[in-house]
Amino acid sequence: MPRFPNTLLVFVLVVVFFSIVRAPALATDFPQKIKISQASDHTIHMLGAAVIAEAYKRLGIRTEFIQVPSKRSLTLANLGRADAEVGRVPSVLSDYKNLMMVDGAPIATVKGVALTISSDCVCKSWDDLKEYRVGIRRGEVFAEKGTAQMNAVATSSYKQLFTMLENKRIDVAVGILTSAEIELLSNFKNSDIKVIGKEFINLPLYHMLNNKYAALAPKLTEVLLEMHQNGDIEKIHSKTIKDIVSNNKSGQ
Repeated sequence: MPRFPNTLLVFVLVVVFFSIVRAPALATDFPQKIKISQASDHTIHMLGAAVIAEAYKRLGIRTEFIQVPSKRSLTLANLGRADAEVGRVPSVLSDYKNLMMVDGAPIATVKGVALTISSDCVCKSWDDLKEYRVGIRRGEVFAEKGTAQMNAVATSSYKQLFTMLENKRIDVAVGILTSAEIELLSNFKNSDIKVIGKEFINLPLYHMLNNKYAALAPKLTEVLLEMHQNGDIEKIHSKTIKDIVSNNKSGQ
């Protein structure tokens, strides 16, 4: 019995020691703020960034977005100059070895479509476009690859692309559905431009973490899955689209 106080003291000291040792590891695994690289002027990344910001917020982590050109966004995250990247298709992991995918639910989906004014255009596959004058937005890889043998006209914006379509300088425009819808709502609300045929692609985008923050992946997966199941991701997308359209109109 006389030795009991000493035993208790040793126990308390051990607990305190391991608490102090463990504290830095927790800080490393779950930082107070995450820097996330984002493709600038890219609608899909705008939607994805809004979803990711909310997911981290639910984990008590602040976010800082670094807007850079698309390829540089991946490079920064892969090199660790950014802690994460908004979202990409899983296949990029073969080229960017320092990144890992946060699964559970995609943060956005790229849907590639054809749009036209003419009621005579038929589009069920890439081959169907060969008989038409086609326009694409520069930098959208799926469209550049799909129209590689068609001498497609590349534009710097959807506004320019749809203006060419309305002026009948092209017959069909190929683009990302969400980006096209935002442009139509912003600047071509009374236009007859419409989607034709089926989607060329339907690619889910997943959030990418630098491997140094791998410990965050399970929690982020859990949060994103919950947000998907309860409809929060769809609500965030809808609100973000409305905000983008509103900002586009106020800036005119």
